[in-house]
Amino acid sequence: MGPLSEPGLVAPAVATAVGLELAAGAVTAGRVASALTGNKLLLILDNCEHLIDAAAMMTEALLRANSSVGVIATSREPLRAEGEQVYPVPALAVPAVDMDNKTDPLGYGAIRLFVERARAAEPQFAPDERLMALIAMTCRRLDGIPLAIELAAARAATLGVEELADRLDERFNILNGGRRTGLPRHRTLRATLDWSYELLPAAEQLLLCRLATFPAGFSLDAAVAVMGNAAADPSTVTDGIANLINKSLVMPARSEGRRRWRLLETTRSYALEKLAETGDAAQVALYHAEFYLALFAPFSTAGGQQMAIDVLSGYRRDIDNLRAALNWAFSPQGDTALGVRLTAAATGFWVAVSQVEEVSEWADKALTLIGEAAGTRYEMILQGNLGVALMYTRGMSASSRAALTRALALAQELGDFDYQQRSIRVLWLFSARAGASNETLILAQQYEELTRDCDDQSRAMADLMVGISQIYVAAYDEAGERLQQAIGRYPVDRGGSDLHRFNAEVRVGLAVSLLSRGALEAASHAAISAIEEARSANDVVELCIVLAWVTGTVFLRLGQLKMAERYSEELIDHASQQGLRPFHAVGLCVRGSLAAKRGDPESGLAPLRPGLAEMQEVGYLLFYPLFKAELALALSGVGRVGDGLAEIDEALSFTDKTDGRWFAPEILRTKGELLALRGSDSPSMILELLLRSMNQARSQRALYWELRAAMSLARVFRDLDRSGEAFACLQPVYDRFSEGWGTLDLITAKGLLDELRLH
Repeated sequence: MGPLSEPGLVAPAVATAVGLELAAGAVTAGRVASALTGNKLLLILDNCEHLIDAAAMMTEALLRANSSVGVIATSREPLRAEGEQVYPVPALAVPAVDMDNKTDPLGYGAIRLFVERARAAEPQFAPDERLMALIAMTCRRLDGIPLAIELAAARAATLGVEELADRLDERFNILNGGRRTGLPRHRTLRATLDWSYELLPAAEQLLLCRLATFPAGFSLDAAVAVMGNAAADPSTVTDGIANLINKSLVMPARSEGRRRWRLLETTRSYALEKLAETGDAAQVALYHAEFYLALFAPFSTAGGQQMAIDVLSGYRRDIDNLRAALNWAFSPQGDTALGVRLTAAATGFWVAVSQVEEVSEWADKALTLIGEAAGTRYEMILQGNLGVALMYTRGMSASSRAALTRALALAQELGDFDYQQRSIRVLWLFSARAGASNETLILAQQYEELTRDCDDQSRAMADLMVGISQIYVAAYDEAGERLQQAIGRYPVDRGGSDLHRFNAEVRVGLAVSLLSRGALEAASHAAISAIEEARSANDVVELCIVLAWVTGTVFLRLGQLKMAERYSEELIDHASQQGLRPFHAVGLCVRGSLAAKRGDPESGLAPLRPGLAEMQEVGYLLFYPLFKAELALALSGVGRVGDGLAEIDEALSFTDKTDGRWFAPEILRTKGELLALRGSDSPSMILELLLRSMNQARSQRALYWELRAAMSLARVFRDLDRSGEAFACLQPVYDRFSEGWGTLDLITAKGLLDELRLH
């Protein structure tokens, strides 16, 4: 049917094809059908789309007149003829982006066609593994469309595969030169799409062009939105989409929940060109951006954010649409004020999906162009989320603190109670990670006072914040009580990822509190539970927070080295992929500490030094003194005791300056151990240090740290031939434990006591 231009030519063409010689008169579908009565026949009508009604009439006439006739019709849309069975011809198979290297690429129809056509044009064409990867990428971008692949392969034979891939965005200029025997519209990709586009009614042309604004597919609501005043009745959009699907110009998109559709990338590129020709591109882009402003708005409201997070997967599908809207809004042709509002709405989403680099990029751009929105709720949200993003990616920097402080000030000026809570909580996190223990406790108490008359969720959060802050100042009993109170108070019916985050953070605090108080098995169980809760939250940042805590302060301390290794390597992987430098630094320090504890201090120094340097650079100092002590031990392990003591003195100075009491007994103990190792120091000085460590731990009711100090003290007494004093200092501490007998420190303590009994 390709060469035919008029519907009236269909019946004569069929008559000619089957060799009918009809008497004079008009050759109609009915006459052709009657003439073929009794014949057993398979009729193929190829390329029917431009003469669809005439082809349908011809088909129905034949089938009514003769039960022995069958018809195969090829078209971009169904004939809608009586008795029709539709067989959609799928695009050729293309490999996924992450195709296994062991997979044979020629097992995919798209790649096989490309290679066959390229070899037809250039017999020596023999792509290696690298070129096969480029061919796979090209076939994916061409959506597996056979004609487009044939044209691309022909061009690859002359341009080369690399040049073709680089210039693929110019696809309509590049993909031409089809076979001379083909129909004119099959000789270039543009001609093919021109053919299909020109067959559309004006309303469907308009719809197709506007749907091209969606790089990530679209819902019905989104399609209606970009039509603006052109679609007063949503049912016309529904009908238009259905018609475009029938014509193979719109495809159903894989999605859970509400139905979505997409344009093939080649069709979308063509339709965008057509949209630009109409002069409506800016107006449609405005409709598009306004739709996503409304869609993502819940992420910027206290009441809507949690509900939006609980259905996060539905929003993830529109990430590229959101980026397209933001890019347009901040472009020279865009609407900056709308871009500021859209960024404010979307930053909460970027945080929720752990794309914190995107928060920094868009919030910084919006604040630079904020204009009349300065001092408004939009600026408050932008400053708050920018502060969070900077804290996670660049650490406890002055710019992060400034953004968070500005957000809190605006929340207070605007009387936004919910954002005041949020801002204080984030500043509390900032202070904790900067190692400012006293400031952290003050902020937690400020939050508690602010939320005294609030609901259980806010009061539970206050319990969590105060409890964690009490750990930093070594008030472990009080911290444990507060954290247990937080668990009992949090409204479980809230459910969702927020509950999992809360549970993860509470259990991390409990793990450290239980460890310090000597409940070693319970501490390990709490740490594992914290990891499970963090995974259930589906939040990479939350998972990194938990992994940083449990690897460095629980598993490493308990001698559970395999668990510490497993989770620290996972921490490094996540932190590297997400650009979360503070947590990457912790992972490196745990890796180095593990090597030293396994008897290879030289290998341990390699990751410990850059890990600590990165901690300093990003201002993430929460665990800094603890890993300084690990570095000191690694240095002593390679015979550099003096250098180790210098590191320990720096760690002690840091804990004094920041009032970080929770690590102080262990750092004092480590200094005593290093002095004993050096051997040139007065025994009385070493004993005094270890007694200070032990007494400080006892005053904190930190049984675990007291045990470690008592073991070090007992060894010094033993080496001074004062075994009775050694036994007397260690046995009472050991006897106060009620569980954890299988942990490394208690096994070591028992072995030391057994040795002392023999003396």
